[in-house]
Amino acid sequence: MAGDPPMSALSLIESEDATALAEQVRAVARGWTPGASAPDAWERIGARLGVAGLLVPEAYGGAGAGMREAAAVAQALGRDLVTVPYLTSAVTATTVLTGLTGLTDGSPAAADTLAELVAELAEGAAVATVVLPATSVSGDPAARLEERADGAAVLHGRVAGVLGAGEADRLVVPVRDADGRYAVALVTGSAGVTVTRETSLDETRPVSVVELDAAPAVLLARGAAAQQAVRRAIRAAVVAVAAEQVGAMEWAVEASTAHLGVRRQFGRELGSYQSLRHLVARMWIDLQQARAVTLHAAAALDAADELPEDEVDLAVSLASVHARGRALSCLEDTLQVHGGIGFTWEHPLHRYLKRSLSLGAVHGTADHHSDEVARLADLPAPGAPVGAGAVAGAGASHV
Repeated sequence: MAGDPPMSALSLIESEDATALAEQVRAVARGWTPGASAPDAWERIGARLGVAGLLVPEAYGGAGAGMREAAAVAQALGRDLVTVPYLTSAVTATTVLTGLTGLTDGSPAAADTLAELVAELAEGAAVATVVLPATSVSGDPAARLEERADGAAVLHGRVAGVLGAGEADRLVVPVRDADGRYAVALVTGSAGVTVTRETSLDETRPVSVVELDAAPAVLLARGAAAQQAVRRAIRAAVVAVAAEQVGAMEWAVEASTAHLGVRRQFGRELGSYQSLRHLVARMWIDLQQARAVTLHAAAALDAADELPEDEVDLAVSLASVHARGRALSCLEDTLQVHGGIGFTWEHPLHRYLKRSLSLGAVHGTADHHSDEVARLADLPAPGAPVGAGAVAGAGASHV
């Protein structure tokens, strides 16, 4: 579009503020076992460091930061596998709720409730999650809204695979009303709500089934604006997941390099074998590429109001495809570098590997985002001829 800044104009240099914040997060987490953080981890990281309110506007008591800073924190948390509700509460739920502030669809009381909740999230005094399946890419609701004659709103439905529901005290629920319109409601109590933990591969980030049986709720917003707020939150979550994977790759490269320097086999350091050195070098290259594409996506989200929506979506899907795929490959290579040690339950590698595998389907599989990249970049389908020239060339070859 005319007047829009080109995507190439987005800076891929990490800001000093983002770097400093990530270092502070890592300083707090230093000494914690990966995947088994201290009981007060969210109090120390979310509230004291201000990470909980990173994406909350300053008017509501937050830092008013952007996705670049949020991605830097996600990367630091992924590097040390810190178990806090950052992705679900500080990124996804917060992005939905801040996107709803200022809308007039709800009542004045609902607007006050929303403002109070956003302020509580900024302080780290509340933890929220969005009640959607972790695999959701469109934000299509799995619950319905019932508006009673007395003006009360209650929710019904069963939603499986919800991230962060077990630790949340506020549920942000996308719903459909009786007319099929999209809406977002808020559940603040436990009445009519049953949260059951499911068995999952990644025990460091549990998923749950949330059942709503006439659960009292506050209708926050309704219509296209509400749906757009949820969609933007999913995009932010995809980039945060990619940043987490970059953090896991950082750990993998550092752990593999250290292991090659101290482990001896057949009387020689493992690092003296050229094949292993080349393997870790390839891991490092993949890390740098994944870091760049994720930072590019975060910068695109920060400039979303100035860029065509398709270009932002392309950057987000590209980061998802590249970072998630490279992270899994990198961790599998780390397992090979560590040999039998990497297979033991005492080594943290299995936790990183399980986290990477489980994140592979969060808000879109690799196939989904690959298809999105192909569509948005106008790439031909596999096996399809590329332009008229290819067709003419193919015909000439048979003459």
